[in-house]
Amino acid sequence: MFEAFSDNLIERCWNWTGGYCQCTRYGHGHKRECNQLLDKLKRGHRDGKSAWEAVSISGLYLDSMRDCQIICWPCFEKTSSGDEAEVNT
Repeated sequence: MFEAFSDNLIERCWNWTGGYCQCTRYGHGHKRECNQLLDKLKRGHRDGKSAWEAVSISGLYLDSMRDCQIICWPCFEKTSSGDEAEVNT
């Protein structure tokens, strides 16, 4: 069963990130946060660096900004393909 965040939560997370990728996973080609600039209108698009998705850090899709991470499509593809490497802190 696919879970999803509420539109309200995604909007709050988007505003908090300023429209930049928050990915901090090792092995994605960035040292700390990815910080790729994203296009708000390209959520769920499967092409381009400015495309993005909201992912659950815990995998439980909790209704919390602490669990919602905005990441660019290239980082999303690496994560969803099984690259669940350690997260930089």
